[in-house]
Amino acid sequence: MPGMENVTRLLIERNPWDGKDVGIPYPTGFHPRTVAEVSEWQQFVLNRNRSTLFGFVGAARSGFKDDFRALLLGECGRAGKGRCRSVDCGGGRCGNRSAETLNLFLDSVFCLQPRGDSFTRRSMFDCMLAGAVPVLFWRRSAYVQYGWYLPGGDEGREGEWSVFIDRRDVRSGAASVKKVLEKIGEERARRMREKVVDMIPKLLYSATEGGLGEGMQDAFDVAVEGVLRRFREQQLRLHREEDGRV
Repeated sequence: MPGMENVTRLLIERNPWDGKDVGIPYPTGFHPRTVAEVSEWQQFVLNRNRSTLFGFVGAARSGFKDDFRALLLGECGRAGKGRCRSVDCGGGRCGNRSAETLNLFLDSVFCLQPRGDSFTRRSMFDCMLAGAVPVLFWRRSAYVQYGWYLPGGDEGREGEWSVFIDRRDVRSGAASVKKVLEKIGEERARRMREKVVDMIPKLLYSATEGGLGEGMQDAFDVAVEGVLRRFREQQLRLHREEDGRV
């Protein structure tokens, strides 16, 4: 409809081919009120002793042929003690297991993030708020979704905060999740976790109407600033077009 042509839509999952859609983070369970609370949490997750290389929270889907989540659960089980831990959400069991899920992310260096019911997944933001590095298998799960929040896209900076393993390579056996993550090494993994922790303020929604303050932006601040920036850019284009006609 003509009246909707210039409406900017803020969505937890955007259509990559629609320039008016803007992806914003899924709300999580962490809603701090002050900069001090955020900084304290950042220090906590950054200095956390992580005993597991990678973790996975999810459920196999028996109704899906060659279910990818079931494949990841199997790989996690074969990885061995200290390499992978999982929380099986089969039968809706994760509805009341938020503490167990959070502890898994806090204890893991990396967290596996296959697509959810759609391409994106709230679990990715739970994982990052816990200071773990997300491992993605579909580029559309994040890299073309959250341009205002996550470095990537044309900048080619996805590797600063995430790991991408093509799902087709995992399915065919050409890539092993465990081997890919082991090759990263402790030093690089630490740098990636530092980048994730640095991005935490922009991925959460504070519990105060006035925002966190002290120059720290939360997800809402980033969204509003982005929309206003779009308005200014559009006005500038219109002025230039009018000047050109004159």
